Amino acid sequence: MHIRKYLHTTLSLPPQASSKAHEYCRVHHILSLWQTLAVEQACRNKQDPFDDIGHEYRADLDTTQRDNIQQALRHINVEQLIAELYEYITLNLKSSTYEEQHDVSWRIIDTLEAYMDTKYGDIDESTTEETYAAEIHGLDRYFPGELQLQHIVNTWKAVVHFSKQQL
Repeated sequence: MHIRKYLHTTLSLPPQASSKAHEYCRVHHILSLWQTLAVEQACRNKQDPFDDIGHEYRADLDTTQRDNIQQALRHINVEQLIAELYEYITLNLKSSTYEEQHDVSWRIIDTLEAYMDTKYGDIDESTTEETYAAEIHGLDRYFPGELQLQHIVNTWKAVVHFSKQQL
């Protein structure tokens, strides 16, 4: 379904002026578009994009953890990590109720990989890089294993900070 038809028929919005996005984009592109725009806005704004996330996910990173992140990020696809962490936090932690809370002692790497496996499907030896573009290059090998969900907000901020330094 084209976005124009979805916006007009399903959402009952008035038809917009013709544009290339309306001509070529389909409904299944909306998640990617949302993710791209939301991450870009979150990275550019001076305000905290996670101000409604509970304090249990905001533990400070100590100096060793910060250093370990900085070292690891040299080998990881940083932009994709920023996007996946942002999406996970936004879709899973903002809407958590007390009963649904994710255990703050879970490792970020395990949680993120499980989330991505659910989102994109499991990968195995027969899956090639071309068919599984969602794998974050270097994540499983270099990401610090000691980081837990209690650090996830400040981990995202550290990754964004690293990304801005690289520009």
